Amino acid sequence: MNKLQQYYEKYSESNRLEKDKTSKIEFLTNIEYLNKYIKKGKLLDVGAGSGIYSSYYDEKEIEVTAIDVVQSHVNFMKEKFVDKNINVKLGSALDLSEFKENSFEFVLCLGPIYHLRDKEERIKCIKECNKVLKKGGILAVAYINKMHIIPRYLGIHNEIIEKDVIEYFLKTGNFSSEVKDEFLKVSHFDYPEEIENLIVNEGNEVIEHIASDSIWKLTKNEINNLTELEFELLLKYHLETCNQKNSLGLSNHGLIISKKIS
Repeated sequence: MNKLQQYYEKYSESNRLEKDKTSKIEFLTNIEYLNKYIKKGKLLDVGAGSGIYSSYYDEKEIEVTAIDVVQSHVNFMKEKFVDKNINVKLGSALDLSEFKENSFEFVLCLGPIYHLRDKEERIKCIKECNKVLKKGGILAVAYINKMHIIPRYLGIHNEIIEKDVIEYFLKTGNFSSEVKDEFLKVSHFDYPEEIENLIVNEGNEVIEHIASDSIWKLTKNEINNLTELEFELLLKYHLETCNQKNSLGLSNHGLIISKKIS
């Protein structure tokens, strides 16, 4: 079991996108934009976690296969989806060879990229997703922003701004072993243009690029205290602005929706 698997065996992913108003923004934003492109067909959810996207698209009568590298996630989904038509498997984003090439209309990769700390593995991940994706199919990739993470953790883990740590982070997008937070140790962070280049270089056309949850994690207490009406209006504002280029740089999570063209 590697460090990533060890981390998620201890951390509960099951309510990350649902536990409060701020947490819901990422999911609600992503499906708002994904739904423009995901219609009928077969969908592979790579790194499905607790399966929130798999469950959502199963309810829309999409044929869903969900894989995750963490055994506890797979066990959770199998138990949760016992009455659903979702094919749940243990599997890695770096090896999708069990699936036929060009067999899915849609591939979601909404977790793996920001846990692949080696550049060659990130390239491999996109290649594997594209192999099983039909030409003209939709590949959606999520990432965590290099610009957001320092303000987010400042005051909580100030070791992230020690000289050697910050220099290594700026060079690699990874935090070194000196940091205390376990999530930071198993994660990778990118600038928006780095992820765009990664996807385009593998033969895809970027059709949407959005700031999934913008800077709202930095004001989570204020957002969680909003009334339902106030939150609805904030979400409307966010959905109208999250695809603006000047909102991408400081967002926590970003989402790129692309089309396989070669």
